[in-house]
Amino acid sequence: KLILLDSLLQEFQIKTNMSLTSAGLDGGISGYNGLYETWQNKVTERENTNFAIETFDDNIREVLSNLNNEVSAARLAKAEETAKSNRKQVGYGLAVLIGTLLTIQVALDGKTLTTVTPEDLIFNAGTALYGYGFSGYYLLAGQLESTDPGCGEAEVNSVINRFPGITQLDLVYGNLKLEDGTRNPYEGLNFTDLPSLKSYHLQVMINELRSGTSCLEGAVDQTLDKLSRLIQGRLDLTSQLLDGLAEEHIIASKLGYID
Repeated sequence: KLILLDSLLQEFQIKTNMSLTSAGLDGGISGYNGLYETWQNKVTERENTNFAIETFDDNIREVLSNLNNEVSAARLAKAEETAKSNRKQVGYGLAVLIGTLLTIQVALDGKTLTTVTPEDLIFNAGTALYGYGFSGYYLLAGQLESTDPGCGEAEVNSVINRFPGITQLDLVYGNLKLEDGTRNPYEGLNFTDLPSLKSYHLQVMINELRSGTSCLEGAVDQTLDKLSRLIQGRLDLTSQLLDGLAEEHIIASKLGYID
């Protein structure tokens, strides 16, 4: 689906470039009919771009809504993997401990406190220390890993909540749907909402999401890559929409549609 969206974005960019070339805004367009035809083409482009933007917005919402579920599943998988490793480690430790005790039992079999020799005591004490040295590595406190991966939905939600201007682009640029080229679209746009600045904030957000899910060892990296490409594609379309509306405004002025 993401490949189709990328193709859609490239197609709109190619059409826009062709339109700019045919319009010849820099050199001027001779005749009212030529200007009107170019204006109509820009209106059609605007409608198509808005449709593409809605498609990207839908996909962004879908990825964001599924992100917590993916993180939760990755946390569970990581916890189960750690628990399995811990069980195996405890098994090794118990095996060494039992083997040590059996070795001592065999060495002391049939002997009593009155018949055991100092050599027996030294030998079995050494065996016990040997076994403790090996089994302790697996069984002592601090040797087993915590099954809590250490990050997850809370970290993801914290980042997402700090970047509403990136995750809710449909609200940030909602008024652009109402623009029809009768005014300069940049006049009603905050400087911080320029798509170029949003691209920078997008990279900051994605980096923080990667950091916040680093304990999952890349389990959601593909989803974060997809989210980054979708939002950047949406920003590219928004930039294209703004430029197209600005061109519409110029043409509408030349046609006398604006006082």
